[in-house]
Amino acid sequence: MGPKIDLADFDHNGNLKTPPLLLLSIAYLCRYLLIFLVSGLSTFVAVRRGIGLDLPGLPPLEGLFSSIPAALIFALVVTRERLLGGALAKYVSRHGRPVLLLTAVVQAVLLFYRLIGEGQRDGLFEVIDLILLGYATVYIWKSRSAQAYFRGYCTHA
Repeated sequence: MGPKIDLADFDHNGNLKTPPLLLLSIAYLCRYLLIFLVSGLSTFVAVRRGIGLDLPGLPPLEGLFSSIPAALIFALVVTRERLLGGALAKYVSRHGRPVLLLTAVVQAVLLFYRLIGEGQRDGLFEVIDLILLGYATVYIWKSRSAQAYFRGYCTHA
């Protein structure tokens, strides 16, 4: 049984609108890259103003690399209307969900490794991170709107 799709779920071009929770889930999967960019920008601004800063807690390098596929898919999802006829948009329609699920599994393994390695020192933040990561994973995996979006319900595909 396919997802129930209403006419209100389509934009004026006949393409399925991006669900807001899907955008938030993908943004959460690329959180390490966002943290890296924001901390790098704030450090750059502080150095230009002459303020001496200790480097903030940057994300682990493995987490940064695991965020790159999600960041690429996020960029393609945001610019989907402009890239609709291109090969990248078709690739995202076909393979976006499995790539995001694989990204979530890799990030969960990295979190488990970090949680076991650090013990109880910062364990609460990793547990909260695992809960949010689990929610994003279940949403991408089970949500009918996310399934329909990646199935490519659009008039031009």
